[in-house]
Amino acid sequence: MLLWFNSILTSLSKLRLTKTVFLFLFIPTLIFAQQEEHQGVFNAYLTTQAGIFIRDSSIGASGTPQYDHQLFGGETWLDAQV
Repeated sequence: MLLWFNSILTSLSKLRLTKTVFLFLFIPTLIFAQQEEHQGVFNAYLTTQAGIFIRDSSIGASGTPQYDHQLFGGETWLDAQV
């Protein structure tokens, strides 16, 4: 960022605009922009998945504990970002 800032100052000096005037205009804008950026945004995504287990010997879904004893399964994920 400093290299970018120096290149802008060099190009503006060629236009005979003093660095002092530019700094008084640019620095407050940069400070206010950074303060606005840190206001914070909260995002959350809720994902839910459910499954029903039905014993079916034609697809090999028999003889396993999940298909013989468990009829329903599910999971929920919450992804929160600040």
